[in-house]
Amino acid sequence: MFSAIPAFSKKGDIIVADEGVHWGIQNGLYLSRSTVVYFKHNDMDSLSKTLENITSKYKGTKNLRRYIVVEALYQNSGQIAPLDEIIKLKEKYRFRILLDESNSFGVLGSSGRGLTEHYGVPVEKLDLITAAMGHALATEGGFCTGSARVIDHQVW
Repeated sequence: MFSAIPAFSKKGDIIVADEGVHWGIQNGLYLSRSTVVYFKHNDMDSLSKTLENITSKYKGTKNLRRYIVVEALYQNSGQIAPLDEIIKLKEKYRFRILLDESNSFGVLGSSGRGLTEHYGVPVEKLDLITAAMGHALATEGGFCTGSARVIDHQVW
């Protein structure tokens, strides 16, 4: 997620992030030079109000990219993000979701595919999923996945 955030968001974009995200995500947020607004950790009322405020504040602004950044399983608290509720808010306010599955990949879901499998959410509902492989897979590296259009943007 550290490199994926600045690959997709730039100065002038809006990122709404959970205040409980780990240090690597915080670094990616900083490097993106986007406007970052935090919501209370795992608080969907706080997220909803934040998205509503941003939507009304920037109403009519063209070419504004807006993202929600969350961890599937929070490194700092061990809590699971309520992905089903986050997706409803994403669709209501028309934001994109960047989900970090680093701590949930290999752990959550019946076959270890992470939070999306745990909630039974199709991965197509998410815009970008990232994970470091050093946690569950005990190796180096990571991955970033999304639609072909999203991945082509990051590669090129």
